This record gives sequence, structure tokens and C-alpha cells, in this order.
Amino acid sequence: MRDLVSRPRTGPSVGLWVCRSTWVESIAGLDFAAQRIFSDRL
Repeated sequence: MRDLVSRPRTGPSVGLWVCRSTWVESIAGLDFAAQRIFSDRL
């Protein structure tokens, strides 16, 4: 029972970490795309 009670506390933090990781990956993807576009223009 203690495990079930302690899980909700760590749930939101894990969700935020996942959102943060996907957010960083999306920014990295946009940066990569921008560099690719600039390299094509040059």
C-alpha cells in the first residue's frame, strides 16, 4: 500500500521530466532544421 501512495508523488515530476525532454528535443530539431535551411541558402 505504501508503494501505491508514494507513486502519485513521483508521477507529476516524471511527467514534467518527460515534457521537458520532448521540449528540448523539439528545440534541437528546429535548430537542426534552421541550420540545414541556412546551409542550403549559402
